[in-house]
Amino acid sequence: MKILVKSHLGGYTVSREWVMEEYKHHLLRKRRLSKRPPPKKPPVDLDNSEPWMKNPKTIDDLVWIAQQVNKTAEVWRRP
Repeated sequence: MKILVKSHLGGYTVSREWVMEEYKHHLLRKRRLSKRPPPKKPPVDLDNSEPWMKNPKTIDDLVWIAQQVNKTAEVWRRP
């Protein structure tokens, strides 16, 4: 909790003890986080293991891909 004390310049300011306590906690947090290794993200599998073409060039290629998608959808469709 911030404690306000009368300033020598007139008015009020936060107490010196409060500022020192906050800085101590800041340093402790910083030290604790520096010891911990950064979190590892799980590897992302970009290969969806489907027989799609990388760069379809004709409409026949796109039709073939659509047929493959429809076959896969039929296999995984609920009865």
